[in-house]
Amino acid sequence: MRAATATSRATTAYGRSPRSPSSLPAGAFLAGPSRIAVLTRTGCRRGIGGLREVATSAGLRLGAVGRFVHRFKHWVGAAILVIAAVVLFTWDYPTTAVVVWTAVITLMGFAIGEFLDAPSSPPADSRTEAAAP
Repeated sequence: MRAATATSRATTAYGRSPRSPSSLPAGAFLAGPSRIAVLTRTGCRRGIGGLREVATSAGLRLGAVGRFVHRFKHWVGAAILVIAAVVLFTWDYPTTAVVVWTAVITLMGFAIGEFLDAPSSPPADSRTEAAAP
């Protein structure tokens, strides 16, 4: 009985379950230079930027947080990826649900980072309003 349960679990040489690479091809594809990937990234960036502009026009002020995220955007993205990788590699038995939810939360982190990324210069509308008497 003990031998049956020991062989039924799929483990690596280190006693951990193999990682599910199901999201790796999708992430690699979307990070690449293909036209669909570029259009997807551009569409998401513009959509989140539009949402940020609507929130800003409604009174949201990002202030120092927006400047910080804008200045260190690449480092914030790297930190999000490192945290997701640590979660996946330290999880004892990552199931498909764990991998999917980690990917969803990672994408939400990138979306929040994009939303908080305040441009360094004010939008064209506010410059023309400020110049008007």
